[in-house]
Amino acid sequence: MEWMYDRNGRACMFVYDDRLISREGDNLCWISGTHVYGLRSGKHLGWFENGIIYDCNNEVLAFFQRAARLPYHPGLSGIPGTPGIPGKPGRPGFGGIPGKPGYSARFSDYDPTNYFLGN
Repeated sequence: MEWMYDRNGRACMFVYDDRLISREGDNLCWISGTHVYGLRSGKHLGWFENGIIYDCNNEVLAFFQRAARLPYHPGLSGIPGTPGIPGKPGRPGFGGIPGKPGYSARFSDYDPTNYFLGN
């Protein structure tokens, strides 16, 4: 298990098996290869490449400490205690994969945790 950080360097989520889990212990989304999908909808929400989660606009949403291709490297917060791991929900069928926008070299304006809620 490795924590991911937001644009402010705050530990916000971690990868567990084939999903992202929030720092509060909530399932956020599915990861399948280099793609990220809505937990309930199966809608394509972004990409997961080289330790970075990119949003639908191909902007950096969250990243592992070791990630190299960031717009800038913020100072990182301490690692929180690991929350309880929730059960694995039923997995929906995954939607089609849209064309990937060009890399924008910036952090996303979306809050990483809220980005996945409701999907």
